[in-house]
Amino acid sequence: MIINTVSIPFYTRTKTGFTHLEVMNRNEFLSLTQRVSSKAENIWDRSLACPSRPIFGKKDISYLIVLPKRISIDFANGSLINGKLILVSDYNRLYIGFIPLTEEGATLVQYQSIIKQFHHHQLDAIPGKIERKGASEKGKSLFELHTDIKLKRTLNTLVLNDASLMLLVDDKNNTLALLCCRRSIPSPLPVPVLYLQPKSLLEGRHNLHHIEIPCLLDRQLGYIKIPCLSKEDFEQKMHQSAIFRQSFIEGKGYRHKVNPIFWKKNHLLVLPHGCCVESKQVIKGGDLFLIQGSQLELGFIPMKGDKKVERTSLFSFHRSLLDGVNTTNQFVPAGRCSRLTLGQAAKLSLTCDSKPCISGVSLFLLASKDTNFMALLCQDGDLDLKGINPLHPQEGFLPLNKWIILPEVEQEGAPPKKRSREEDEPGTSAQAIRESLPFFIRPDTSALPQTEIIQRPNQHIIMQDHTYCCTKAPEALQSGEQSYLTLSREAGRSLATSEDEKLEEETRRILAAGSLLALANQSAGTFSLKSSQDHPS
Repeated sequence: MIINTVSIPFYTRTKTGFTHLEVMNRNEFLSLTQRVSSKAENIWDRSLACPSRPIFGKKDISYLIVLPKRISIDFANGSLINGKLILVSDYNRLYIGFIPLTEEGATLVQYQSIIKQFHHHQLDAIPGKIERKGASEKGKSLFELHTDIKLKRTLNTLVLNDASLMLLVDDKNNTLALLCCRRSIPSPLPVPVLYLQPKSLLEGRHNLHHIEIPCLLDRQLGYIKIPCLSKEDFEQKMHQSAIFRQSFIEGKGYRHKVNPIFWKKNHLLVLPHGCCVESKQVIKGGDLFLIQGSQLELGFIPMKGDKKVERTSLFSFHRSLLDGVNTTNQFVPAGRCSRLTLGQAAKLSLTCDSKPCISGVSLFLLASKDTNFMALLCQDGDLDLKGINPLHPQEGFLPLNKWIILPEVEQEGAPPKKRSREEDEPGTSAQAIRESLPFFIRPDTSALPQTEIIQRPNQHIIMQDHTYCCTKAPEALQSGEQSYLTLSREAGRSLATSEDEKLEEETRRILAAGSLLALANQSAGTFSLKSSQDHPS
């Protein structure tokens, strides 16, 4: 028996199985569509003109075909309810087709928000960009695959060559989507969850410089340092802010009025647009402070801008974590400073390794590179973040990926940075350079006078003391004025602003001194020869 179906896996959050895509040619697909919808008289003509949308235009992009709402799956046999996915073959080209097969009284809906809201934790493991497309709820849909993708029969089973398909189920929104990748689909990453973690805490102390709170940047876990201030210092920070300084001076408007926020469990405070976490674990777009007083508070001073975060950006924001938490969203204003009261249970403590922390309540910074904004998750109790495999929770907790701090990337066209010489780097000291240059090996001059004066009529006098050469005018001998031919040691030090510049300057000075030394020796020999000729013995 020849099987004309392709089996692909389906995944919910906690279940997995297989569904089967029937393979048929284009005419069979169009005729099946015509039997489904027969209200219009010219349905057959419209079926023959079925347009197709290409996917896999680029190999590094994956695609997500989101099916209309109210399409579900029967977990017993893996078949779809109210719709059907089909592989269409036509002249050595493959297509993914979708047909709505609604039961009596059922109505399918498809909106752009449904396409954007779809989420499954498997998507977090897909490298690169994922482009989303929606299947129509009113008729057939065709998605053309790349020409390199072919059907291959192996042991009486059809498989796709050079492509991978997986049907994903969004349990929260009850929607389905087909994930299409050119490469093999990687295993899902551990899903972050909150769990109660009793901490071994020491007695708290005040006047801390900073505390560390966990930050989840996409799927990487790190820590952000939050400075600690007193109430007076925080108010001074607000008065010094460039945005609010004038409002505080004039006392007009609302900018100088602080926005109070009261503690609530499962509160998700969404910071203004533009707030994000840089690669070096630094918050950009605003400043967070822990305010120490009778009650601990968290203060926020925005840097600039009045833009608000679009609520549609929250559709896929950290859904893997927040789907298990019934959060209440609150948007922090961008035009005012805010203060969050942490409640009576919040206290400053020290961990066993002497790290300052907050006990009694838990704060988690959530950030995403794609949405370019961040939020603060508030929870009661001492909680921590761990990862689990939702398909096999009995395996226990899994470690989350640690934050990868990337080095700074030099901008294109920027001048290269000078490399500082290491103190113990061999071959870079002045002595090593002197020893490496042969003309710096000076002869033994102990038997010679330490200073030789060479005088020429109506000319400057060349003085040589074997450390540097200088000239003196004859009339300046008494006053001591002199003009250096090379930079002195003190002048070289004043001009050198770094170790490299000092080394280069000293090298140039030594080279010039060597040249002048050779010139002086040559002049001295000429003068001595002339004197011996004028005064024979």
